[in-house]
Amino acid sequence: MNARNVVVTVLAMLAMTPVGAADSITIDPDAFAGETVLNNAFPNVVLTAEGDNLVNANVLALESEWTSTGASVFGHTSPEYFPEDRLQWGNGFGNWLRVDFAVGATSVSMDFIADDSDDENALLRAFDAQGGLIDTAASTGTYSEGEIVTLTVEGPYIAYVEAEPDPGGGAAWRLDHLVYDPVPEPATLCLLAVGAWLCLPGARRRMPLPRKRTPPPASAAWR
Repeated sequence: MNARNVVVTVLAMLAMTPVGAADSITIDPDAFAGETVLNNAFPNVVLTAEGDNLVNANVLALESEWTSTGASVFGHTSPEYFPEDRLQWGNGFGNWLRVDFAVGATSVSMDFIADDSDDENALLRAFDAQGGLIDTAASTGTYSEGEIVTLTVEGPYIAYVEAEPDPGGGAAWRLDHLVYDPVPEPATLCLLAVGAWLCLPGARRRMPLPRKRTPPPASAAWR
């Protein structure tokens, strides 16, 4: 295999490799005061509330008695028939949380917190930039108030995810603590590929050496 093929192969392998835990980025409402609009609060990420029974597309930081971290969860602007309505996703209202990644992601995790005695069908789906479904993660069994299930989806390039608890059903879930691994930047991939090629046996020996210049005769310097 020649050097060019080696670099191309390594680039392809790196493009399919997750960044790793050290590069994971956390999106969490706990860093913000209650009622803060979070749609554009995080770099390279856009949060949107979608579906029915919403005043607008705002995603809010709302305090909750049940969370997976801290004291707040992701909320929305559903009219308050009951005090907890804005904390609930699903619940027969047909609403969900969409999260778009400007740089793409290779792995996305989100915590779902049960809001009733028999909640089920927590659902997290990943899509590419054309809206094609890449991966789906769903809960199994039923959960009681405050119980947490973490769902994870993966893919070579996730453009956005949708957290849609119990679509078409009546279960209500609260959403908290999203973590994602960003897609490596192309420049980083190229540097890694070149570094990998240089580590191959004999790669350094095949690199051209600088040409030596022969100094002119001493007599020529006086002409």
